[in-house]
Amino acid sequence: MDCDRFLEELQSRLGGETRQEELVLGSAPRLYTHYQGFFVKFDFVTTAEIIIDVNTPPPHRLRVRKEGWLSRAADSVPLLADHKTGDEAFDREYEIDNATSEQVLRFFTDEVRSLIRSLEPFVSFELTHKEYRCFKVLESSEEYTPAKAHADIDALIRIARIAEQLPKSGDDVDR
Repeated sequence: MDCDRFLEELQSRLGGETRQEELVLGSAPRLYTHYQGFFVKFDFVTTAEIIIDVNTPPPHRLRVRKEGWLSRAADSVPLLADHKTGDEAFDREYEIDNATSEQVLRFFTDEVRSLIRSLEPFVSFELTHKEYRCFKVLESSEEYTPAKAHADIDALIRIARIAEQLPKSGDDVDR
């Protein structure tokens, strides 16, 4: 399915509007929508790369990526911070950085870890200074459907709602 048709179908589920960057010739289309009380952007960076943003300020920053051979080797260097959640299976599978150990332990509840796993496959999941973001590279556009995109958006929104309810700490000041 091409990007335009994909976004038309996703728009029929979520509402909003699709458009292309006017000043960038040949830019891929995007869907902008207000959904479940959040501003959401679904962006085809290329026909094989997507970024999903749920725009609301997270309590802190962090990044989650799949654990790879390079990051496993880096684990042996104590200067590099790769924080652990306490869930051995999750910690073997994912690398977490850009947050404190306290933030990681508070944020990665059982439900958040499950929701992050539901976003698979992804390149990175991030809490930036202004949004919850998931970056994916699509191996097959046929396997990634508007229904899966809708589920991914719902998962990101659920994570944002959970984060809003977490107890605050002095560590959660925007750095």
